[in-house]
Amino acid sequence: MKKYYKTFKLLFISAFSFSLYYYIDNHDALILLQEKADKYSMRRGFEFFIFVNIFKYFFLLLSFMSIIFLAFTSYKNKKNEY
Repeated sequence: MKKYYKTFKLLFISAFSFSLYYYIDNHDALILLQEKADKYSMRRGFEFFIFVNIFKYFFLLLSFMSIIFLAFTSYKNKKNEY
């Protein structure tokens, strides 16, 4: 049962991270905030842009890495069974 719980947790983290990436990438409110920050100050607009993109790609990387980790541990467990 513990094995299935860990698998579910990894899949949930992966799905949640990918949904956050998709939300950040396609949400209109963040685009409007970016435009407001650009109008206020070029420096603040650039900082906001960098901050959002760091988090966006962190979530994308986290989603892929959790799937890769799940596949690796599954392969390792199958190899140890034989």
